Amino acid sequence: MGFDTKDPAYVFAYNDAVRGLARLPGPSVRSRTKTVLYRFRNSAEFRTLQPRTQADYEKYLAPFEKEFGEDPIRMFEEKGSLAEISDWKNR
Repeated sequence: MGFDTKDPAYVFAYNDAVRGLARLPGPSVRSRTKTVLYRFRNSAEFRTLQPRTQADYEKYLAPFEKEFGEDPIRMFEEKGSLAEISDWKNR
């Protein structure tokens, strides 16, 4: 799905997203896992899901965010992170 960057709807959506990120607390917030989850929850793809599907996703997203939200998203590029996620999931 492409976006016409000259479309006013795109500009409004972009500005809303930037304002949303600015409201998140803490330094380097753009590099944290919770920011990616925030962006996913506010994405067009997520918002078009049925409410039940969104609720089902949230069952997994909320505890994941609680555990890893403050961690840098780059953490998941490291091989060791898979073991950490697996250990967390098994608890």
